[in-house]
Amino acid sequence: MSVSLWLFAGLVCAVLLSGCVMESNEGFIRLQEGRFVRHGEPFFPMVMNIQVNLIDDGTTCWPASYSGYNTGDRFRYTQRDSALLQLRSEWMLLRQLGFNTVRVVSLTEGPVVVDSLPGPQIKARGPHGAELLLPMNDRDAQRRYLAAVDDLLDVGRSAGMYVILLTTIHQDRPGSRDHFALVSDHLHTDTAVLAFDVFNEPLYFDLPPRKKSEVRAIVREWRKLARKNAPHHLITIGLTGIREVHAWDPHLLDVDFISFHPYEYEPDQVLNEISWYGRHVRTPWIIGETSLPADNDSVSYSDQERFAQRTLDQVRACGGIGYSWWQFKDVRWGRFHSDYMGLLEMEGTISVGGAPLSVTGSVKPAARVFATFDPHAPVPAEETLPNYLNYSQHRAARLTGRLVDTEGLPIEGGVVLAWNRGYSHSYHTTTQLDGTFELLGDMYFHHWIASALGHEMQRGDCPASGFVRDTAGTASFSLGELQLARIQPER
Repeated sequence: MSVSLWLFAGLVCAVLLSGCVMESNEGFIRLQEGRFVRHGEPFFPMVMNIQVNLIDDGTTCWPASYSGYNTGDRFRYTQRDSALLQLRSEWMLLRQLGFNTVRVVSLTEGPVVVDSLPGPQIKARGPHGAELLLPMNDRDAQRRYLAAVDDLLDVGRSAGMYVILLTTIHQDRPGSRDHFALVSDHLHTDTAVLAFDVFNEPLYFDLPPRKKSEVRAIVREWRKLARKNAPHHLITIGLTGIREVHAWDPHLLDVDFISFHPYEYEPDQVLNEISWYGRHVRTPWIIGETSLPADNDSVSYSDQERFAQRTLDQVRACGGIGYSWWQFKDVRWGRFHSDYMGLLEMEGTISVGGAPLSVTGSVKPAARVFATFDPHAPVPAEETLPNYLNYSQHRAARLTGRLVDTEGLPIEGGVVLAWNRGYSHSYHTTTQLDGTFELLGDMYFHHWIASALGHEMQRGDCPASGFVRDTAGTASFSLGELQLARIQPER
């Protein structure tokens, strides 16, 4: 069958089977009683994070599988029809591996500002990899760009996949709100879009320090923008995890659900963070990114598979309503932690039943966890671990204290984070039922910050001269009782 006929057949099938574009709110993924539903039935998003490049040849734009998924950082195909078939085949493979949703990063992340160019620019690539910039306010560039977004959603429909689009709104970046309005309005009737992810990891990418009141007001305006342009779609924000509570407090963000991004920087960090989400976060939440890098040398594939199984079970045990893996395939960015998180290796070739093309790569054993996942199976028990409060259990230094509210009542689940003098190294812990905390580290703490869900933040310093060494040789510093004011609900 020719490339064009494959595309035509896929689109016809998608329209007949899914009826995914409509004017009412029928067919959209919705939240009911804190859970996702699809056509009135429970739906557990099993999500793969996948990078997609925007390609432009001067007359046409199209989405293409990320060049970095290939050896040599080159696109497998340089023509639109073949590139779409590659995406469709890869997403069909993911569907067969148990995924029902993809979170697309890169393609719709929003404009950049270049001093030498007028107005915001959309990043693109030429068919052979050259970096390009398309003027966002140019009507022809908009038309080509939105056509590529349509192609992406059509690929999702043909592969039986829902799509979460990362459409980042940078509060301080010109054009980002207009870009979100452009894309969300264009897709406001498209039920293949599960949600718009309106910001990714503000701890890293929202550089100006903000008070919680400012963050709450910012997100409230984003919600208004979404309701105006895509009233039937869900919105989410991707938070790195526990540490975001000091500014981007999950209880103050006007979104439909939170997407947490925990990673294994310390032993069992992900399992323990998931426990904290389940015990303390009232807003519906999913895991929006997680993974354990594995090259079957430094880290075995069996370790990665075990990590996938344990974290997926923990999400269900702790009340999470979805799970996402980072990312589709290994890359070559130059750091072990990021290079080997893929569910596929780069090498090899996979034949996918019913797909128009083979897929380059080899599936890692962790894929078995997702392929055999049954969302209707009995919910497992929470895995409680002895290092819940201090993952690495260091003993070189200790911060102690107690968090209370303005009435003197203890705050459970509050978060205390402390750095070294140069802010290059940090650890965090959470408070117990009586509000007390003990933060352990392998260096003297110097700067600290404390907050809790729905409460204000305090920060300060603890100079080295204030540490007292105990009989076990641990240098200790007491912050005493810290009083955190409760943030009042908006009227």
